Amino acid sequence: MPSPGARRFAATGTIPAVSTVLAMTSTEATIGLVGVFFVLFPLLLHGLIGFAVAQSIGEREDNLDYLEGRQQESQG
Repeated sequence: MPSPGARRFAATGTIPAVSTVLAMTSTEATIGLVGVFFVLFPLLLHGLIGFAVAQSIGEREDNLDYLEGRQQESQG
């Protein structure tokens, strides 16, 4: 027996989520794209860059400690 959603799709011929996306105004779509590309992606990028910088600083400190003889050789 088909689900209620499948029966609704067969009866109307459209998928509700698709018709909702297609029914967005150009202003709503623009605001959504600005939010994604000018807010969400830059925040993610800054977080990843910050993580990489923190990792490289920690690695440099470990290397300096090893060169000065304050740290034993790694077992890994």
